[in-house]
Amino acid sequence: MKIGPFSVNDFNGVKELLERRKIEHTVEVDQEAERAILAKFNDQAQGNPRAMAGSLNLQIVYFEIADADFPKIQDVMEKYGVLPLSDGSYELGEDE
Repeated sequence: MKIGPFSVNDFNGVKELLERRKIEHTVEVDQEAERAILAKFNDQAQGNPRAMAGSLNLQIVYFEIADADFPKIQDVMEKYGVLPLSDGSYELGEDE
């Protein structure tokens, strides 16, 4: 099961959680999304850099875990916006 994207700021917290609960995982960084986010941010910052200061949110990190391991972390994933869908699967919720 692939969960994410997580912000690079949340990477250490999620990684430590998985390690603490002894969940094997792999990490994937979406470099295409990173390029797109940085390009958009830099474009918007051209006009007013001070207004954009501190607003960069690189949600580009995914973790791959076994489906059977998700219940071991389900209680904490809501903190990161990972919510159950109506079909019983899980994905990162959309902020609007």
